[in-house]
Amino acid sequence: MKHKRFGFTIVELIVVIVVIAILVSITSLAYRETQKNARNEARKTDVAVLMGAIEEYRADKGDYPKNTITCDAPGTSTTQCWRNEIWTMLKDQGYLREIPRPDASAPTPAYNIAGGGKANYGYIYGSPAQYSIYVSLEPANTSCYTGKNPQPLSGVFTSACSF
Repeated sequence: MKHKRFGFTIVELIVVIVVIAILVSITSLAYRETQKNARNEARKTDVAVLMGAIEEYRADKGDYPKNTITCDAPGTSTTQCWRNEIWTMLKDQGYLREIPRPDASAPTPAYNIAGGGKANYGYIYGSPAQYSIYVSLEPANTSCYTGKNPQPLSGVFTSACSF
């Protein structure tokens, strides 16, 4: 007499569990990559807004904004500024609605940020025909520079942004 089999064997259950685990890990990796890309796109949008404000300032004043405080990034010129001074000035004068702030996952740059915290967007005034904005992207240690005739900053910001 034959017995009817009810349920699954242990091997079948293990196979199903392994397949589900693989699918969950693939999905979570794809999700993390998508989140990282979205944060980088937001940073690129922030830079476009900052560049627009700088160009509007230049159209009104005839020159790019100049840093007035000395920033303490080692080995850089005294016009190097990571303290949001330029962005605050542009906001106060109506060129920016708000100062873009990096999200909690923003990578920390190799330069000092006033008050600690995460990377803001660095700015260096070069000349009436030149300024540079420095951006830290994800993954960590991925950074670039952009602006009008921008200049690399030795050590960290050595790649031009592709946006």
